[in-house]
Amino acid sequence: MLTGSPNAGRAVAQRAAKVLKKTVLELGSNDAYLVLADADIQKAAKICVQGRTYNAGQTCVAAKRFIIEEAVRLARDEFDTGMVNINGYSLAQPNLPFGGVKQSGYGREHDGFGMHEFVNVKTIMVSQS
Repeated sequence: MLTGSPNAGRAVAQRAAKVLKKTVLELGSNDAYLVLADADIQKAAKICVQGRTYNAGQTCVAAKRFIIEEAVRLARDEFDTGMVNINGYSLAQPNLPFGGVKQSGYGREHDGFGMHEFVNVKTIMVSQS
């Protein structure tokens, strides 16, 4: 598991590939932050600022791409992203899968999906004589 820049991720992935090791890369994100038409705009603005400045903006889930419109369909159908916040901001939750796509990395952390990234599933077949 690496959290870092895309260049650091490439270096780690290349080294891991040489010895056929699995990797999970979280390389920063640009996830959508949606504010829908029915949102409390003053509250949304305050939360947008908190989401962008959380941990001084040095977190892979810092809110970056703000879309102010009726955009649930847009988020579902058009954003190739690992996480979307609608009318609020939340950090990664341990009971939900978390991870990036494209230049934001690959693999999943948290939840059952994250556990499967770090284990090898084994099949044992017993013949009936």
